[in-house]
Amino acid sequence: MATQLDGPITINGSLSVNGTLTGQIGRDGLLVEQNLVVPVPLSAFRVWDSMAALPTAGSSDDLGFVAGTFGTAVPYLATAIASGPADGYARALIQLPYQYVAAQGVYVRVYHGMITAVASTSATVDVEAYKVAKTSSLVSGSDLCATAAVSNTTMTFATSTFTLTSTGLAPSDVLDLRIRATANGGSGFNVISGVELVLSARG
Repeated sequence: MATQLDGPITINGSLSVNGTLTGQIGRDGLLVEQNLVVPVPLSAFRVWDSMAALPTAGSSDDLGFVAGTFGTAVPYLATAIASGPADGYARALIQLPYQYVAAQGVYVRVYHGMITAVASTSATVDVEAYKVAKTSSLVSGSDLCATAAVSNTTMTFATSTFTLTSTGLAPSDVLDLRIRATANGGSGFNVISGVELVLSARG
């Protein structure tokens, strides 16, 4: 026969359940994880002003999607050769997962570096992000990225984190994300090797 306890119950210790835990626990009652990582496949990125597939090499103002050799090199996004100078973009639509806690932290983590040679003058990586207004053909508000462009003048790959202003963001919101990579001087390429969202979420 089940024992019924009425009113609030406080347990000053651990609770072990040997049977079945019944009843409903709302998502708001779950623990908030501060660093849920959501990978953004590089294949999700498109030509920024047409949303067509990226070229296989950086050209004009587009980053190239380089497939790499399976078993030897991974796919990556790359500028044209730095002697251009090169300035390329790639764009993706990314949906915040249902676990995301509204208005909590959202960060874009970008892995990047130079290959072949270091740019002799400068190289940078930057992120822009807008909230998509689903009920119209417009974006909602201004650029959410609060972090300035970072320097990328090394062949040792780095990790840079770009902070998004999360006020007004909610689960299932769509972000219109654009990455810009530049390279000026020399014979190298500025490369993006990975992109992730890092956010606060419920388990």
